[in-house]
Amino acid sequence: MLWLLYWIGIFILTLALCFLIKISNTEEDELPFPKEAIIRALTFLTIIGSIFLLVSQASMRCKKIYEEQNKPVFFKQN
Repeated sequence: MLWLLYWIGIFILTLALCFLIKISNTEEDELPFPKEAIIRALTFLTIIGSIFLLVSQASMRCKKIYEEQNKPVFFKQN
């Protein structure tokens, strides 16, 4: 599940950044909406993608630490 959130975050972030680059190089007359509105929407998508990415990475790291701390301990025989 965490990997799914991770890849969704990467997909949204990449897509939003590519569209931001494309919109910034396009004339405002060629766009169906005002440039500012499109940039705000894409900025919002960038934030959502970043949140997905960071939360999934933090959760994966916490899960890894939890698993390392709760490994079964086997007793040594002398």
